[in-house]
Amino acid sequence: MTKRRRPLLLVVCDWNGTLINDLLLSYGAVRAIFEHYHLPSPTLETYRKEITADYMKFYTDHGIPKTALREDMNAIRKAYFEKRWNDVELYNGAEELLLLLRQLRLFTGIVSAEIENVLIARIKQFGIDPFFDHVIGNAWDKEEKLRKILDELTISFDEAAYVDDTYDGLTAAKNVGMLSIGVTHGYNTTDRIHAAQPDPRYVGDSLADVMHIIQKEVGRNR
Repeated sequence: MTKRRRPLLLVVCDWNGTLINDLLLSYGAVRAIFEHYHLPSPTLETYRKEITADYMKFYTDHGIPKTALREDMNAIRKAYFEKRWNDVELYNGAEELLLLLRQLRLFTGIVSAEIENVLIARIKQFGIDPFFDHVIGNAWDKEEKLRKILDELTISFDEAAYVDDTYDGLTAAKNVGMLSIGVTHGYNTTDRIHAAQPDPRYVGDSLADVMHIIQKEVGRNR
């Protein structure tokens, strides 16, 4: 029998591929990085199957020297993004989801592997920064950062949920003890999302599905 969770107080979201529809932009940056090192780029399908928050492993697994610096790759990525800053939008339903979380009087946060200053600038660009109580970028170890946001907001793991579009994000949430809510429209394939073994009731194909999942979870405890 599944242990009953405490009432939900906090919903944390990933950013890239979860709230913002930037998969193709990110993949373009990946291709630019491989081009910089004069190497063929993996396919988009391979990228979706293999990319994790520990993105350096993805690059070295596909031939980029281990001596390559994270800072250099981030600089290439940032330059690529800045030239195409307005090419991406929030996913349909992102603003509605954030409004719902406020209406439900839940705390909200972001834990993302995105470069933190880029993340903050993006959130401000879309005018959604007032919706978040706490934002953490550079989350290459998502488990560590999820524990940090719980500590800083003084909320227990069993009062919190994490919404993510990747295997490693969902696995990190499960390891922390948070409710993991998967969304399949982002960086990882549907099969990869399910490989993290989330409860199938907590996997959606869109942010509209995520809204329904959260509404049901809140209603279950009220």
